[in-house]
Amino acid sequence: MDAQALAVADNGCPGFSRAPDAGTNYPLSTLPVSQGRLQRCNGVELTIRLTTMQTIIGKSRELAPSLNDALAQYRHKIFIERLGWPLPVVNGMEVDQFDHSDTLYVMTTEPDGAICGCARLLPTTEPYLLSEIFAHLIPGDMPPRSHDVWELSRFAAATVDPASTIDAACNTRSLLAASVRIAAERGAKRLITVSPLGIERLLHRMGVHAHRAGPPMLADGKPIFACWIEIDDQTLNALGIRPDHQTEEADEETADNLLTSIPSPIAGQAAVQIAKDL
Repeated sequence: MDAQALAVADNGCPGFSRAPDAGTNYPLSTLPVSQGRLQRCNGVELTIRLTTMQTIIGKSRELAPSLNDALAQYRHKIFIERLGWPLPVVNGMEVDQFDHSDTLYVMTTEPDGAICGCARLLPTTEPYLLSEIFAHLIPGDMPPRSHDVWELSRFAAATVDPASTIDAACNTRSLLAASVRIAAERGAKRLITVSPLGIERLLHRMGVHAHRAGPPMLADGKPIFACWIEIDDQTLNALGIRPDHQTEEADEETADNLLTSIPSPIAGQAAVQIAKDL
């Protein structure tokens, strides 16, 4: 999915509800321009800069060693440096026992190749985060172990470079859609995840079919819960996943409230929502 933005070179262009700010990015759909060409409004030149995110999907053993290292470094920057999670670190890289050669990753990257989003998918037929660490979030029941249930963890959609022009909402929706799609292609009918309580409302606002697998419990004083994400028509339609796997861009209302972090990957630590402006 392309994230399109406009860099305004000066102020005073008609067609805006207010004068655009120099150097500010605006969604193309809101601007009096077309076809990605240079336009002039009242003598002011508008320079359109299109940024295209790439999606990378593969198992660890299928990825280049340099990309695996870049992913671990990105996770360190987001989960440890930015969010302050007390995770093990080796040479500036963050990995845990669930990162192995068969672990499936989904990443989004900026035009220069820098990672700007990541997600981890694990089949529940093997050890995974909830089954090994957060099993108590499903009281009275065993954590799911089925070929049609996969776990989503280590999900974050955030750029590292503050000057990045990648749209956070489009990045998040694209990453979640790609994660759902690739899990479905591998036979998943449901995803299970450990989430902060606020994520439930955000998923519902997006239109995703999500519901609790158990009651919320406190971790470090914050409520978390096991969350089901059903891979059904409701979720596929909400994420714009079509039979040809193309996705639609998020509408402006949804973009203000998109999920940007699903769940905490560590024991005893509540998940933290990454702010949209990160």
